[in-house]
Amino acid sequence: MLKLPVSWCPINAQVALVQRALLHQGETLLVLGATGTSGAAAIQFAKALDAQVIAVSSSSAKLEFCREIGADHVINYKTDDILDRIDELTRGKGADVIFDPVGGILGNQALKAIARRGRFLLIGFASGSWIQLDPLDIAVRDYSVVGVFSARLTPEELARTHSEVIALAQEGRINTPIRKLFPFQDVPAALTYLTSDDLMGRVIVEIS
Repeated sequence: MLKLPVSWCPINAQVALVQRALLHQGETLLVLGATGTSGAAAIQFAKALDAQVIAVSSSSAKLEFCREIGADHVINYKTDDILDRIDELTRGKGADVIFDPVGGILGNQALKAIARRGRFLLIGFASGSWIQLDPLDIAVRDYSVVGVFSARLTPEELARTHSEVIALAQEGRINTPIRKLFPFQDVPAALTYLTSDDLMGRVIVEIS
């Protein structure tokens, strides 16, 4: 069955990677918060663009989920040295594009691994704080910081973006990874799961 990307997250990923970062074939995308809905959508979009994807998350189960939806490489930020692993996986070049819905300490660590002429995408701050930006560092290391807020799309832009997302879904190149399905009477359990460390992909509450 075709799982259409009906949520806002695939739209946001398309805007971030296609319209703002101009990610193209052969480049390396580093995805923070890779098992969240935004991160999972970013992984799939990057693979649809024939880019290499390095996914960052916090457990073996989450990293396996990232592999299932297309990540080429995974990093456990709790057990791995992030900078060493990115350096190894990119052969010293760094990540061409960094997709960051997390911010905070993890975002600041990832920023150190950006490639020359790389693009750092400010998606959100799930950690509670944005990354710290230094204009001198941006200039000397020759990278760009790009803010992404897809809710500001015009109706025409949104319609065009939505059509492109649906086309990729119909081709089977992206989908909405559904990990949990709760019956309506278990809404409290669904809400608890949404705040747990085990959260991955999309959660659906079924209304019968």
